[in-house]
Amino acid sequence: MPHPPAPFPDGRGGVPQPASANQYETNPFSGDPEPAEEVRVLYNETCVICHGPNGAGGRGPNLTGFPLAGVGFLRVVLEGRSGTQMPAWKGKVSEEEAWKEMAYLER
Repeated sequence: MPHPPAPFPDGRGGVPQPASANQYETNPFSGDPEPAEEVRVLYNETCVICHGPNGAGGRGPNLTGFPLAGVGFLRVVLEGRSGTQMPAWKGKVSEEEAWKEMAYLER
């Protein structure tokens, strides 16, 4: 009889993706204002309605000082968060753009 798949660290069932599934493990744009500013328009089109113009929250949580960082942040942006209004942006937002959005919020 096959064993059930191991749970994700957050308790979801399924097969966890290896760390190498992402191009980067940490934000390659962190602290760099140029890529962060490039993504300002994308943030305003995709995130501002829930997270506000500076990421301070509204309908969605405050993203400044948000407890998710790195790959955790990336996964929420790309895969969404079940049980919330956070949609999956994979296919609409690239991994690189998601990292830039994180750098934008860090500025």
